[in-house]
Amino acid sequence: MRYLFILLICSAMHNTYAQKADTFHVFFPIATSTLSANGKQTLDSLLYNDILIKGRKVGLIGYADNTGTDSINNPLSLERAKAVANYLHYMGIDTTDIELVAGRGAIKRNTQHSYPTDRRVDIIPGGLKNKAIVASTDITSIQQLATIEKGQKVSLNNIIFLAGTPVILEKSYPILQELTKTLKENPNIKIRIEGHVCCYHGNIKPPKYPYSKHSLNMLAEQDRVEQTLSDNRAYEVKKYLMKHGIDPNRLSCKGFGTTVPFYEPDGKTINDDKNRRVEIRIMDK
Repeated sequence: MRYLFILLICSAMHNTYAQKADTFHVFFPIATSTLSANGKQTLDSLLYNDILIKGRKVGLIGYADNTGTDSINNPLSLERAKAVANYLHYMGIDTTDIELVAGRGAIKRNTQHSYPTDRRVDIIPGGLKNKAIVASTDITSIQQLATIEKGQKVSLNNIIFLAGTPVILEKSYPILQELTKTLKENPNIKIRIEGHVCCYHGNIKPPKYPYSKHSLNMLAEQDRVEQTLSDNRAYEVKKYLMKHGIDPNRLSCKGFGTTVPFYEPDGKTINDDKNRRVEIRIMDK
């Protein structure tokens, strides 16, 4: 009977994991990067249920709560991610399968209160290849550029442009200043600036389906406008960096129009805002 009960529990855990999103969490006690017994049990469960398996990539991103200073929280968050990586390696996961081990510092809040759920490592089965890393703020993302691997990218949602144009608004300058500073501090990093737009239509009204030949021409024109706008926005960021002392040989840029959305367009402003973004990809370091 006891054996049957254990099997039922394991089956329930497997079904629960299968239904959840593809990010799992290990939590840490305050001010430490040492895995607790509960943390190890969580990792053991992921391994037992084949959520984490040898040969499958996994990404690890550490965080801290909003107490303390960045000089404490940034290395602490990274040490937490390393602790999970070391445990997984001990349990048989190859280091080559651990695609990313990064610390994102503190999760910023409007209070100094300590939230236990902020002291964690996010575990992403399948890794982060071709996925943008979204930190709690653009500043945090940029500060962590030196810790991510070649080919990875971070997404910046607060580089703001005048609607329908590549003109960078002044409110974006703190983000660009931080990007400039980080690149100067890490002179071996080469980046590609990738521009994305959400849903720019200009004066072109969406054609009705089924499409006629004329409608297809309208769609082609819309795609051209969106592509050009994303190209130009990426180039304006490159121009800003060159103007402020970054070697142009370290910079490239590319626009993707609306072809790589975070969310499928649904008319919701919050989703449109997340699709309208600039991403920074590490090309060399």
